Amino acid sequence: MFDPFFHIHHLCEVDSTNDRAKELARQGAPEGTLIVAETQRAGRGRRGRSWSSPHGGLYFSLILRPPIPPEYASQLVVVTAASLYRALHRRSLPVSLKWPNDLVAGGKKLAGILVEGGFASQGLSFAVVGVGVNVNGQPPIEGATSIEALTASPQGKEEILQDILGEMKAGYLAYLAEGIEPALADYRRGCITLNREVIIIGPEGKARAKAIDVGSRGELLVEYPDGCRRLVFADEVSLRTC
Repeated sequence: MFDPFFHIHHLCEVDSTNDRAKELARQGAPEGTLIVAETQRAGRGRRGRSWSSPHGGLYFSLILRPPIPPEYASQLVVVTAASLYRALHRRSLPVSLKWPNDLVAGGKKLAGILVEGGFASQGLSFAVVGVGVNVNGQPPIEGATSIEALTASPQGKEEILQDILGEMKAGYLAYLAEGIEPALADYRRGCITLNREVIIIGPEGKARAKAIDVGSRGELLVEYPDGCRRLVFADEVSLRTC
């Protein structure tokens, strides 16, 4: 049984669960509305990158209506990433978080998150939290893995979805009650980007730095070889680990 907080729309195929969720949110769909699809024709990740969505994966988008300013919407990436980390880690999967929005295992991508907001004159009207998890089969792209590949056994997607949604609800309610710090502590604990050399790719070109910390809005604090420190934001740069 799924928690009654979630109002589930289960689709065989959709262009994008995020796009469908945004349509419903603009029509007034309540918080907790969840779009789940067996496959996506045009799934996407951060910065408009395509997200391969074959049968066997878990693809869903959740409508939230948090009473927060628009500039804090990026905190939902931290909250969601920490929730996924807890849910998959409790299944004894060797997962880590990779800044800003990926879960990896053995250096290969296992899951990704895309948060998009809907804005009105009064601020943030809604947020759509999109999640893709490679569950069964072998993803058709290099550098990706699946839960089945990690466990050498096919997995029940509904059970995994229930586990993830349970952690997402708990994490979201904790965020509303206590702020970002509980989720941020879990994020930092699971993040393999921290204390590593990275290459920052932005409008000014490439630069090498060391990842030092993750801030309250999900920004990354980096230190350059000359000792200068700077905050970088996920919507401004891409990152590669050295």
